[in-house]
Amino acid sequence: MFQMFRLKATTVFITIILNLFPLNVWAIDFHTFESSSYKTILERNKNKEFLLVLWSIDCPPCHEELHSLGQYLKNKPDFKVVLVSTDSLVDRDELTQILTTNGLYTQE
Repeated sequence: MFQMFRLKATTVFITIILNLFPLNVWAIDFHTFESSSYKTILERNKNKEFLLVLWSIDCPPCHEELHSLGQYLKNKPDFKVVLVSTDSLVDRDELTQILTTNGLYTQE
């Protein structure tokens, strides 16, 4: 059964910068997604390989994909990923928790 997922008022994009610190501690920058954000993402990653992933807190298949992505990045720690969440910055704690659970963020 197809379920429509609601978009919240503010969309957040999260950039995971891999190998910023030793031991695969990744930095996460939360930004509000604006009309120019997609262009900015493309400009920052011009001539670089990266994966752009759209996801949401209330999307069960997204959680499965985030888990798979976390597993993949264990073997490819230099791979650049940009995550775009359709959730609000108000949900920052839950976003961080989901990313941590799926091996996409380590707090130290």
